[in-house]
Amino acid sequence: MEPVGSESGFRKFLIRWALPKSHDMPIPIFSLITVNKKTNISFFSGLHAEIQNLYLIYIHVLVDPPLIGSTTISIIDQNDQTPTFDIRSIILSVVENESGTRVIAVIQAFDRDVAYPNNFVQYRLNVNLSDSDAIGNFFVASNGTVWTNATFDRESNNTSYRIFITAYDGAPAWNSPNGMPNTQDFQFDVQVIDVNDVPPGKYFYRTKKKQRNSSNYFFI
Repeated sequence: MEPVGSESGFRKFLIRWALPKSHDMPIPIFSLITVNKKTNISFFSGLHAEIQNLYLIYIHVLVDPPLIGSTTISIIDQNDQTPTFDIRSIILSVVENESGTRVIAVIQAFDRDVAYPNNFVQYRLNVNLSDSDAIGNFFVASNGTVWTNATFDRESNNTSYRIFITAYDGAPAWNSPNGMPNTQDFQFDVQVIDVNDVPPGKYFYRTKKKQRNSSNYFFI
């Protein structure tokens, strides 16, 4: 912007800006700086697209008659927000002896970034953190659906499984040195519910605690 009607352009400009109605008073984020008789718009506080990504600025030139102009400033979103779960863990149950594909949960994380693909969240099973016995029994779709097609048996298999699900957004994180996205993990503890499928009788079980006869077996 060129100064008008004065030796000091800085004194001849006023800046006014329009903010959303939720703001009671304008926030002085932008200012006018004159260098070499040219006046530029600058800002002197952090700008976050998640808080506000568009500013409409009115500029009032103090001449006679006064001049009024406007400009729009758009804030480019950076991928600086992590997908976030409302809770970080949960305990769910599956019934033993059931077969076929069953959906056991649908999870969702929220990413506060405002632009695609920064706010596009997908999901995967974290095989590095999950129980090794859970891998191959539980599956995670990219939309957050958790499902299984395994048939569980408390009497011969595990009675519980721990799996971790990773939520990740769709672009490299703004400060990532290796181009990896922002991530957050969710912990699932899945318990196998017993059904009354074993008739009364004498059964041979192994126990980790030795009995009085020093045997690590017992009968029921």
